[in-house]
Amino acid sequence: LRKKIPNLQLKILNDREPIRVNHSSVEKFVLSNLRVFWQTKDNSVVHTLSSGHENVSQQSINFRNRTRLFQDKLEDGIFSLLLLNVSLRDENTYHCIVQKKDPFFQVIHKEDVVLKIAANNSQPVLRGPLGMSPNIGEEVTLNCSYSQGYPKPKVYWIDGKDNSSLHPSEAEIIQDTDGTYSVFSTLKINTTSDVTVGCIIENELLQQNQSKPLELTKQIISPVLFETIFICRARCLIDKCKDKVEPYSTHCSLWPQSHKQL
Repeated sequence: LRKKIPNLQLKILNDREPIRVNHSSVEKFVLSNLRVFWQTKDNSVVHTLSSGHENVSQQSINFRNRTRLFQDKLEDGIFSLLLLNVSLRDENTYHCIVQKKDPFFQVIHKEDVVLKIAANNSQPVLRGPLGMSPNIGEEVTLNCSYSQGYPKPKVYWIDGKDNSSLHPSEAEIIQDTDGTYSVFSTLKINTTSDVTVGCIIENELLQQNQSKPLELTKQIISPVLFETIFICRARCLIDKCKDKVEPYSTHCSLWPQSHKQL
């Protein structure tokens, strides 16, 4: 019997990546001698294969018509589960149990998979003062909004000139009825002769930062310069955490350590 420690796998909302489980074997498996059981930690039946035939009679209604095994891969010990139409409620711990008949059915493989769901479905929207560019020294109010993120995101404001942090006047993160999160943040700032401000939304699980720059004066600052500053900062953050923890799996890398949250 080969049993692995629980591993973490990451799925993007609505993607088609399988929950991967493999068993190494010198010989190919005979499907008529196999049983494969997938279930959640609360014992809800996700998918069942018995003697080479898929059995949905006891399958939980939550997984009905949403699961598949890879029939052409089973004999090679690939017992991965394809879960369709992924939603936030699918975030769970999944148990995979494989039995082989020899001459009686015995467990040959058990594996637990902790499935994490992530979503990053929109770009941040950054709005400044309407009309003409503000005068130097004038206080302006900027608004940053973002929706349909999961898990709970973080929001930062930065000065595009030197990449320094700016402190928001208000920041609100709320969970919507579908379980995803929306961000609303306000920044008040005095303009200078050279100002570009960025709103950054960070999704730790996806190891992603989405930025939106806004120029406040008539002087043009190249967006490419702003992106270069941001990318260099992200690389530095990633470098700082390389020696701390190994990635959970090939599907889910460790996210960078955040700078001070605003």
